[in-house]
Amino acid sequence: MKTIVSPEKGKVCLGEIPMPKPGPYEALVKIEACAICNHTDMMFVNREFGGPEGGGFPEGVPINLGHESAGVVIALGEKCTSFKVGNRVLRAHTWGHYPNGIGSEGGMSEYGVVQDLAAIQADGADIPLNYQATKHQILPDGIDSVAGAVMITLKETWQTLKNFNIKAGEPLGIVGTGPVAVCFAKFAKLMGASPVIVFGRRAEHEKKFKDAGADMYVAGEDFPEELKQMIANGGIGKVIEAVGSDSALKMCLDVVGEKGTVQLYGAAPGLTWEPELKNDPRVWVKWPDEEDANEEMAQLILDGKINPYEFISHVLQPEDAEFGFEKVRSHKATKVVFLF
Repeated sequence: MKTIVSPEKGKVCLGEIPMPKPGPYEALVKIEACAICNHTDMMFVNREFGGPEGGGFPEGVPINLGHESAGVVIALGEKCTSFKVGNRVLRAHTWGHYPNGIGSEGGMSEYGVVQDLAAIQADGADIPLNYQATKHQILPDGIDSVAGAVMITLKETWQTLKNFNIKAGEPLGIVGTGPVAVCFAKFAKLMGASPVIVFGRRAEHEKKFKDAGADMYVAGEDFPEELKQMIANGGIGKVIEAVGSDSALKMCLDVVGEKGTVQLYGAAPGLTWEPELKNDPRVWVKWPDEEDANEEMAQLILDGKINPYEFISHVLQPEDAEFGFEKVRSHKATKVVFLF
C-alpha cells in the first residue's frame, strides 16, 4: 500500500509497505485523509524529534509519517467490540505494523489500525498499548474524513484553552503565527476572551488573525500605546507560547506580568528551552488531552460555529508529498491534507 515516508533526514517521498493485519483488539481502517502536523511531522522529517521513547532514530531507518488521520473501519479483530464496520474514526496508524522502519504513527497511508482500549481494559488483556489509544475515537455522522483530520488540531487547541481556564472578558496573549495560533485566536474569541492579542514577527500575518477574531496583532516590538499601558499595569495575565522557541517564550514572559501565567503548547520531545526561561515559576505545562474535546468539537462543527475547512490551504494526493511538505517548510501553507 502507499505510504508517505521520510527515507532520510530532510527528505519526503511516496513509498510502499504491506497492508497492516489487525490484531484481536484492533480494527482495520481505510484511511481517507491525513493532515500534516506542521510542527511534529516536520520534526520527524528533520530528525529533531526525540523518538517514541526519547531515544531518537537509527541512521538510515525510514520513518512513515502522519498522525492526523481519519478513515472508515472496514474489518474488526475478533475481540474488538468498541468499533463497528462503517464507523469513521480518528488517528488510524501503522505503529507496530511497519517492517524495517519506524512509524511516527504512519497515518499518511492507505490503511491503518485503531486499537480498542475499552475492550483491552475490560478483558484485562496484557498487550502493549498504543500510546495514542485514547485518541482512537469515532466521528459522528455529518463530519467527513477531511474535516476529521483537521479536527485533531482543533481539539488540541480547544482543550488547551479549556485547561488554561480562559474566561469571558479576560485578556489573552498568543505568541506565534502558525495554524495553531490561528486556532487559539478564533477559539479564544468564541470563549469570550477580550482582548485577544497576537504577537508575531511579520506584519503580513495581521489580516489572517484579524479575520480569526484577534483584537490586536503586534509585529515585532512595535507595541501600540494601549498595549504598553496594559503591560505597565500588571501585564496581560495569560499568554500562550505557540512556537516552541526561547525567543517566543521570552516574549511571553516579557508581556504576561509578574503575576501572570504562560502556557507552553505542544512541549514535545526534542523541544527544549533555556532553563532560566522554562523554570520561571510563571511557566505552566499541561498536555492537551484532545480526546476530552471530541464530542464538544464535533458539535461545534455540526452547529456551524467552527468550519474546519477554513484552516486548510492545500488538499493534495500522496504523490504530491514532497510539494506539500515543502509548502509547510517554507511557511506557505496553513494546513495540508492528503487524500488516500
